[in-house]
Amino acid sequence: IQSNMHDLVLEMHSNQAIMEKQVFKIEATLTQLQMDLENLPDLVAKSLGRSSFQRRKEFSEIRIPSAKSDIIVPKMTTHPRQRRPFQQ
Repeated sequence: IQSNMHDLVLEMHSNQAIMEKQVFKIEATLTQLQMDLENLPDLVAKSLGRSSFQRRKEFSEIRIPSAKSDIIVPKMTTHPRQRRPFQQ
């Protein structure tokens, strides 16, 4: 009987040690998760800022600058109110 009790106590201690390791691992994971969640708003803001900057940069690279000589603007010879009515 004493031998059985001794074996049970040893098994309980072994199980307790295993359980403590698992709890420690869970606590470490939860701590890391909490830190990640606390940093999340800053990461989102930085990501949105970079994304917005990248879109503006890409858009500015897409636009083709036109030289003034490429623009053709018709010159008005008379004031619009002074024009003759359209005749058919």
